[in-house]
This record gives sequence, C-alpha cells and structure tokens, in this order.
Amino acid sequence: MQARLLCVWMLGLVCVAGKTQSSPQIGAFYTGLVQGLQLNSTNAGPCAEALIAAENDVNAFVSDFLQMVSGDEKAVTYFLLDGKDVLGDFQASGALCNWPSLGTAAQALTTSAGQATLVMSFSVNLGVFLLDFQQLGVCGSQWNSCGFTVGELLRMTLSWGIN
Repeated sequence: MQARLLCVWMLGLVCVAGKTQSSPQIGAFYTGLVQGLQLNSTNAGPCAEALIAAENDVNAFVSDFLQMVSGDEKAVTYFLLDGKDVLGDFQASGALCNWPSLGTAAQALTTSAGQATLVMSFSVNLGVFLLDFQQLGVCGSQWNSCGFTVGELLRMTLSWGIN
C-alpha cells in the first residue's frame, strides 16, 4: 500500500515538474501540498514536519527526472539513488503519518456510504470547494498556493489529513 501511495505522490510531483521545469516551483508546490493536507494548518504536526524535512530529497528526485527526460544519461543513476532516499523518507514517516488510513479513506469513496459522505462533505464545504477550484487557475504563477489548494481539496474529499 505504501509503495502505491508513494508512486501516486511522486507522479503528481512529476506532473507539476513537467509543467514548471523549475525546482524552486516544485518545492513551493510540495510545501503547499503538505500544508494543505494538515489537519491543523496553523501548527505543523510530526507528520508534516517529517514530510517538509524530506523536501530536499523530493526536489532532487524530481530534478533528476527532468534531467533524464531532457536526455542526460548520468541523471538515471542520480534518479535511482534519490528515489531510494525519497522512499526511505516516506517509509520513515509511516508511523507519523498513518499512510494506511489514507488508502482506507480512498477506498471508502468507492462504497455507497463513502459516496454519500463525499456528497455531504461537498455540500457542507461548497464555498471552500468553489474557492479552491478557482484557485487552481493560478497554478502557473503561485505554486505554493496551488499545492495548498490541491492538498486542501484532497483533505476535504477524502476526509483525511496529516498531523
């Protein structure tokens, strides 16, 4: 389960990387994403702190990917090494972040009860959802805000967040 979650997480960052082609923007998106996923946005908990601490490894991994795509053959080795570091960071955060509960929350949306919960969440948070969808329009210039918005949408949609 953790490997699948990590792959989805990294795929999302690689998609952002393909759009920006800039490591600082990727870092800003990543930081915003972690902040948006936080249950308490004013006080970072141990999971959020662990994920933010892993930002340099994530940036290196995505940067290696961009270099690989541009044809730099040496980047393949760095990509694999940095990928190992990111995997280690992710596994180390497992006890702090309770990743299995994220998988459970996502799977719950496939049930009729989960879908009813999603509709209720959308109804209760309609204003926030609408503002967040508008905020996605500025992703090309405000990467931290964009990441926060994506994290907040995920948190509200899945009724799951990090401490």
